[in-house]
Amino acid sequence: MATWIGESEVIPVAMPPPERKAVLHLKLVLWAAALHSFAVGLGLILHPAPVLAFFGYAPLTEPFFPTQGGVFHVLMAVGYGMGAVHPHRFRCLVIFAVIVKTAATVFLLTYWSLVSPLLIVLLSAVGDGVLAAALWLTYRRWRRSVRLGG
Repeated sequence: MATWIGESEVIPVAMPPPERKAVLHLKLVLWAAALHSFAVGLGLILHPAPVLAFFGYAPLTEPFFPTQGGVFHVLMAVGYGMGAVHPHRFRCLVIFAVIVKTAATVFLLTYWSLVSPLLIVLLSAVGDGVLAAALWLTYRRWRRSVRLGG
């Protein structure tokens, strides 16, 4: 509790706990990661031909692997959502989200630079990189506030 010293008295000023704001920011970033992964997953499952063509992909003859990747993304979205609902209880999922988004960024940048320089791959790398950085920063801030007793 902080104090404010007026002209003739000391008045206690309640400071909001830092954990609330830190938790809110972490939850928002986790929900953003969940929404992003769900949208990517849905796109991979549905794989509409005009959208694929727009981004430079050839038509699919066998959609099993893109569909499987889509299901994987939807399941990851569930994990990110679980972390967002209760970051303290599911701290391991928050850490896992940081690892997954970082690994996705490295993979996508490597694929873009060495295999296929499609714009959508680069944009996906940038999106995952932004989410990885935001997750890492908000997680660190949240952990710091928990350690300080926020």
